[in-house]
Amino acid sequence: RSVSSKVVSVDRSVTAHQLGVSVGELEAVTVPCVQLDSLVMNHRLNAIDILMIDTEGYDATVLSTLDLAHTRPLVIQFEHGHMSVKNLGIAFSLLQSHLYSVMYG
Repeated sequence: RSVSSKVVSVDRSVTAHQLGVSVGELEAVTVPCVQLDSLVMNHRLNAIDILMIDTEGYDATVLSTLDLAHTRPLVIQFEHGHMSVKNLGIAFSLLQSHLYSVMYG
């Protein structure tokens, strides 16, 4: 069967679950990526008001690529629905270690 979708994730099982298909039915596509620190540096961003991350369970890893001691967004929002409890704890610890208040809902 042919499924056309714009659902993406680093974790193929997350995408398969969202689409209701088997992992074998998915097509892998390689896309260029940069770490957040590189993005900030390359675009000479002096300040970030809101950082929104939605990477289907990979949010803690993406967040960890930003040096929060150097770049301090006023608000950081990320989706946690596909994150493991372990990765959610890592993200919370990282944010709290940089004195961010964490609101979970």
